[in-house]
Parts: sequence; structure tokens; C-alpha cells
Amino acid sequence: MKEGETERNETKEGETERNETKEGERRRNEMKEGVRERNET
Repeated sequence: MKEGETERNETKEGETERNETKEGERRRNEMKEGVRERNET
């Protein structure tokens, strides 16, 4: 059972990494948005 729990924890770790990647993409999109706003001004 403990080994299965470890695998679940590693999966959660992977999900955390995916979420951090999404967070990074969101920040990049916000930066693009800022560039677009500067270009319009």
C-alpha cells in the first residue's frame, strides 16, 4: 500500500509541475497583453 501511496504522491508532484507550467504560460500571456496595450497607446 505504501508503494501505491508513493506513486500517488509522485503523480500529485507531476500535477503541481503542470500547474506551475500553466502559471508560467498565464504570466507570458499577461506580458503579451501588456505589450499589446503599450503598442496601442
